[in-house]
Amino acid sequence: MSFNQITPPTNKALDTATVKKHLRVEHTEDDTYIEGLIDAVTLYLEKQARRQLITATFQLRLDSFPNEIRFPRAKLQSVDSVAYIDPNGQPQTLDPSFYEIDVNAEPGIMRLAHDQKWPEVRNHPGVITINYKGGYGDDPADIPSHVRSALMLHITTLYDNRASVTMDEIPRRIPNSYEALVSTIRVHYGDETF
Repeated sequence: MSFNQITPPTNKALDTATVKKHLRVEHTEDDTYIEGLIDAVTLYLEKQARRQLITATFQLRLDSFPNEIRFPRAKLQSVDSVAYIDPNGQPQTLDPSFYEIDVNAEPGIMRLAHDQKWPEVRNHPGVITINYKGGYGDDPADIPSHVRSALMLHITTLYDNRASVTMDEIPRRIPNSYEALVSTIRVHYGDETF
């Protein structure tokens, strides 16, 4: 199994003006730096929580059809297409009537529909390609407020402490409250890591 992002989000998880207001920054000299922090903490949180914040499109590749497919980077919004290579080497598209999607499960799940069976596929790595959308939505307001708070907390820590250690050589770290907020949205996949 492998997956990658094929269409990135069109928006950032936080807008620069909101972050600047939170940081009480009224000048523009640090705008580029702050935008970089937004990107960095978003990437960090998404990887740590195994979750997509703003809508992006992903591609999942499988070697065979399992009983159920659990999608990396929750929250699953939709499955756009399921393509596969049949035993004769011909590309095929699976009709959506063959499967059911549970977008409310964490992580999202795709299962066979009642009285259906998965088609046979060629015995070759990555013969199944599933394109899907994940994330809370297209707008930062779609992200739960406590997740936005975690992002702000992390940005504030990095903005106020631009070095990794203090003058007394005490390493800086993200406050424990950040971990408490992120733990509420962390997705558990069992043995799989995404």
